[in-house]
Amino acid sequence: MLGFVAIAGSFSALLYTNPSFDHYSTYAGEKLVELGRKELCDKERISMALSIRVQDCPKVLASQKEVLSAFVRRYTTRLNPRLFSLYMTKIGGEEFLPLLSLRKYTITTIGGAGRFSTINVHVEVEDENVTQEK
Repeated sequence: MLGFVAIAGSFSALLYTNPSFDHYSTYAGEKLVELGRKELCDKERISMALSIRVQDCPKVLASQKEVLSAFVRRYTTRLNPRLFSLYMTKIGGEEFLPLLSLRKYTITTIGGAGRFSTINVHVEVEDENVTQEK
């Protein structure tokens, strides 16, 4: 009987601590700022015209974290079997930012016990695919 109570308690705790979509949006916004720094702030990738207009690319991206958090909801699907949530966010390409040449990313994240962990980042590069396991 004690084992059943412990298992039921564990399941209840997981149900209660399964992060919401709003929490994921905040997490994803922070991750998009990091990704943007790598993708957009690299002097070799950013256009000369844009680099003249944007003096401090990382600071500009960080200031847009809330906008990115709200924006990511549009590109994310959530599978929620109640004990945890699985999020798949697909961003990049021309439909994301038409003026910039961004690679397409598929980011898979698991949320549970009040935390998130990005488990896979798939980058689509012209004529090749790159997957980074986490």
